[in-house]
Amino acid sequence: MKNKLRHIPLIFICVSCFIALSSVVSEIKTKPTSWTPEFYFKFNSIKPVDSVKHIHSWVPSDSLFLDIKQLMIDNPDILILEISGFADSNEKNPKKVSEDRADKIKNELVNRGVDQTRLQTIGYGSTKPRIPTKDILAELDLQKREKLREQNRRVNFKVLKFANPKETQQNQH
Repeated sequence: MKNKLRHIPLIFICVSCFIALSSVVSEIKTKPTSWTPEFYFKFNSIKPVDSVKHIHSWVPSDSLFLDIKQLMIDNPDILILEISGFADSNEKNPKKVSEDRADKIKNELVNRGVDQTRLQTIGYGSTKPRIPTKDILAELDLQKREKLREQNRRVNFKVLKFANPKETQQNQH
């Protein structure tokens, strides 16, 4: 009985994430845009940390992969989903690291059944930091400085192309 109860919070988190992701789709259909969730990474690593930011809370990485897969299944009108990789300016070869992070997330989604033709990756390196380097360097506390840098080591998503509504209806028949 104890083992069965351990999975209830994870199922609740997965359902909550999926509902939140689904509500985002209607908003982003009007224009391509980025949205949470985001995967985060340790310094110079392409393996996502075990928990990820989703909306305003943290959830297990595995549940987020499943939610994104379900989102793509339930929304065939999302033709191209960009997986955008970012890096901290202190990382070795930020451009390559960010590309590798985006590719890693894409491969994880493909391994879970998402059609790879609907996924596109790009690595921005350290060119689009969430927290600018000057703001990081202004922080004197080294632990706080590292926490700020961590926010730049991420992967997020952007819908680049939706199907024409008529095309989507024809494909469903």
